[in-house]
Amino acid sequence: MNRKNYAVMMALPGNEFSTSVVEGAAEAAKEVNANLLVFPNGILDANSPEFNMLYRYQYSTLSSFLGCKSIDGAVVEYGTINLMLNADAKRSYLSQIKGVPTVLLAEKAEGFPGVCFDNKIGIRKLVQHLVLDHGYTKIGFLSGAKDNTDAVARLEAFREECDNLGLAIGDDWIEYGNFTSEVSAQMAHLLGRHPDIQVLMCANDDMAIAACQFLRDMGKKPGEDIYITGFDDRVKSRLMRPSLTTIKADAAKLSYKALKAIDNNEDLFAIEDVPTEVMLRRSCGCQSRESDVEVEERFRIDALSKLEELEKDKAFMGEVEFVMKETLLHMDEAAGWSQAILKAFGRMGSHRSFLLFYDKPVEHKISDSWKMPEKLNLCASMIEDRFNYYEPGEKVYMTDELFRADFMDSTKAMTMLVLPVFFLEKQMGLIITECPIQFVQFAFPMGSMISNMIEMIHTQQENKRIQAELVSANQAKSQFLASMSHEIRTPINAVIGMNEMIKRESTQEEIRGYSADIGSAASNLLGIINDILDFSKIESGKMTIIPVPYHLGNTVKSLFKQLSFKVIEKDISFELNMNEDLPAILKGDDLRIKQVITNLLSNAVKYTDSGKIILEVNGKLVENGLILHVAVKDTGIGIREEDMKKLFEKFERVDETRNRSIEGTGLGLSIVSGFLHLMGSELRVKSEYGKGSEFYFDLFQEIEDATPLRSYVSKEKRHGSEGRIKYIAPGARVLLVDDNPMNRKVIKNLMKNTQVVFDEATNGKECVEKYANDKYDVVLLDHLMPIMDGIEAINRIKELPNYEKGKPPIVALTANAISGIEQKYKDAGFDTYLAKPVLPAVLDEMMVNMLPNVEFLKED
Repeated sequence: MNRKNYAVMMALPGNEFSTSVVEGAAEAAKEVNANLLVFPNGILDANSPEFNMLYRYQYSTLSSFLGCKSIDGAVVEYGTINLMLNADAKRSYLSQIKGVPTVLLAEKAEGFPGVCFDNKIGIRKLVQHLVLDHGYTKIGFLSGAKDNTDAVARLEAFREECDNLGLAIGDDWIEYGNFTSEVSAQMAHLLGRHPDIQVLMCANDDMAIAACQFLRDMGKKPGEDIYITGFDDRVKSRLMRPSLTTIKADAAKLSYKALKAIDNNEDLFAIEDVPTEVMLRRSCGCQSRESDVEVEERFRIDALSKLEELEKDKAFMGEVEFVMKETLLHMDEAAGWSQAILKAFGRMGSHRSFLLFYDKPVEHKISDSWKMPEKLNLCASMIEDRFNYYEPGEKVYMTDELFRADFMDSTKAMTMLVLPVFFLEKQMGLIITECPIQFVQFAFPMGSMISNMIEMIHTQQENKRIQAELVSANQAKSQFLASMSHEIRTPINAVIGMNEMIKRESTQEEIRGYSADIGSAASNLLGIINDILDFSKIESGKMTIIPVPYHLGNTVKSLFKQLSFKVIEKDISFELNMNEDLPAILKGDDLRIKQVITNLLSNAVKYTDSGKIILEVNGKLVENGLILHVAVKDTGIGIREEDMKKLFEKFERVDETRNRSIEGTGLGLSIVSGFLHLMGSELRVKSEYGKGSEFYFDLFQEIEDATPLRSYVSKEKRHGSEGRIKYIAPGARVLLVDDNPMNRKVIKNLMKNTQVVFDEATNGKECVEKYANDKYDVVLLDHLMPIMDGIEAINRIKELPNYEKGKPPIVALTANAISGIEQKYKDAGFDTYLAKPVLPAVLDEMMVNMLPNVEFLKED
């Protein structure tokens, strides 16, 4: 015959009253050989964010168990629920459990049987003892709230017995409040009206303990100046000094009597209430028939024993929680954390534990429509230390029959806890586990902890997934940028190269003017592409700073000269203020410094239509180097205060309406900030709207040569003006490999007057064949080509008998200007690389260094 399943709904597992309810029910279940399923809530604070969720869990889960007849009877700790739920919620809740034998504890509701405390006996005996045995006549009463039926019943018993004894206790001797939170105000009011009060009776033990503390704060001695009596007989109240005289309300007797009545099929409406008892102790001089010493010793030993047991259990549970938490933190797979959860309950003495998941997460709502699924997916089980994990696809179900299984060890006072597993404010499933009585109050918080652990594991897994997606997206972005760089730079290479030939060969001023416009447009387009690529490198963390010695004066003056032609187009003046006492040769990343200053000057030119722009370069000598100060000042449109925060945002333009005609990506200042951050500096701004702006930075640079700029004579060779080198290399042979005929034409035309002999190939396969059968001084080898690309070609060249590293130099031609490309080509075997679009000055310098028999020519 299957054992019956009885349920206990308790509000606070850590509360001694609720724990006593479970103890009494478990004892009754053991006697009748039945299973006991405990549905705890665990939250007392109605303001807690978990309050509604947990009450809805308890409400809907228990009512569904009851509704599907998995439960043969229920004991509901209704007194606490009465404090938590409003009238409508209580009625809705109780309507769910009709049809199942149910007894409410500690408070009755219309239409439902209940068993309460008979406060009259205990309170009357205590009043009799205080008045008849000790002659006290000035007795105050701290009551609960006026609408709390149990508090009202206690107060009525007090009034009735006082009347019976002829003791006139008016309303001015009574204070109403909400348990401990209002005791101080109650005490102050009562003592204000009756400073000569002798005894204070409290509606429960928490109020009595709070009252004792209030008296001490007032400088009075509880038990001497005013005697205190309480209710419930908690362990804490037993250890009060002086000891409290309490009225004992045995909650275990409530649940024991209720469950036994259900099992015996008694008339539940006829259950008699449980009488309370007076526990006489030394407080207020009250004494029992035993001697003071005997009473005190008995209570002391009993209380200390319970406290020691409690502390021992707490220590053990702390260990269990720690082990489980540490285990869960390092387990990503469901089987891992499922085992950790169930083993944790095994450490508490559980022989059987089950982890159940719903097919879909449940959002709890207090309504009549929601029902727990008839079948629950069994995720994992632990029976006698044997762990089983079931994959979601296996669909192993736990049906109603499971709850009729022989769970409980008939030799032990065990209960079955039904705990929720929440995730993202939805209930994912349940944990049903055996739990020894002494661990009930600790076990429920583990349900919340498990939910937190699952959420944390999910977050970790989600972060890993997001990280993987970011890596994949970053790779896709890099691939796109590489492709974009190649596809756009290739035609720009042709535009810039052929335009250079027009500029060199045309003698017509009008044509040369057109050429200048084409060059300017191509330069702007190339600048936009470079901005996007630079920003991508900075954002991905792949931008590197490479410090090299550089000439400060030459660097600044070349930038100033490059930007001067843009200023000529506007009615503004352009000034350079550079301290000639600064050291001439510094060490830093001059390329990035040039980009920073160029961006700042370009912005100044864009946003200044009249007045002037000043480039200021100064510095301060410090130990081991120089703090270089660079400022760009303009008399342009300025920046509004509210737009300042947009300055360094990517793709943002300030004062968009006013500046809509100004070209640019909105990346300039973001790139500047990124470069300066990498170099250990930051960009600062001063601006006044309508009057102008100043952008400046301070950057530490090492000093390579401290000779002042005014005294420094450059040791570098000069080959003509403006960086142009005129040379010839008679008889030099270059193998030019590129599948794009326009690219080949550009390079040949740029070297048209150098007397270099070109041999051409259109793919890597032709390149290898020509290399094997001829001798060249330089090989210009494109990377991306059909049939055979440049990387494969150089690998084949390395296998040829006539290959000798570095002879001839092999240069990678590439339109890919992404981060790390130079190292990639060097690792592949190239000596260096030449980026497209090919700049004439860069090509000239490379060829001068690589070709044999170079002769420099004078400028015409």
